[in-house]
Amino acid sequence: MRIDDVLPTPKLYKLDGTLQLHIAKEGNNPQISEAFLKPSMPGIFWTSTAKQNKDGNYSSEWSDWCKVEMPEWFNNKGLLFQVMPGARVLQMNNDNEAIEISKYFNHGEPKSRWWQHSDVEWSRNFPWKKVAEKFDGLHHIPGNRITNIYTGAYDVESTVWFNRSHLKFLGNVNVT
Repeated sequence: MRIDDVLPTPKLYKLDGTLQLHIAKEGNNPQISEAFLKPSMPGIFWTSTAKQNKDGNYSSEWSDWCKVEMPEWFNNKGLLFQVMPGARVLQMNNDNEAIEISKYFNHGEPKSRWWQHSDVEWSRNFPWKKVAEKFDGLHHIPGNRITNIYTGAYDVESTVWFNRSHLKFLGNVNVT
């Protein structure tokens, strides 16, 4: 019996065709090489949905947040990508979806869902490696931080990519 036969597949988020923006920390020159986009390249890569401004520059919820909350992370240069068809992107917007994903990968439920008694071990041992083996990325749009203990730490809409083969690099852009 396969896991897919027992539990419903977690929700997928449709990002095909969207533009995604990555900004590097200030001082880093955001350059990209063909080698970086190869699926065999280890590591994860974060993006946030890009918005083209009237002046032709780009921004995203992440770049907007950085400008205000963590200016040392902001960079006025970014990397623009288009998500190609077929990307398997998992949706995790709240604790219920996080628990659903956890159960899907036989990780179980946290012992508590109260701030004072949050299950640090459950969070620390979340099955990220299994998620990365089955999905190309994970998309998150934050919800209520008070009721979402485990997903409340995510500040803005963003996608973490485990497999970059569905990202087409469009070029370097100015970020405002």
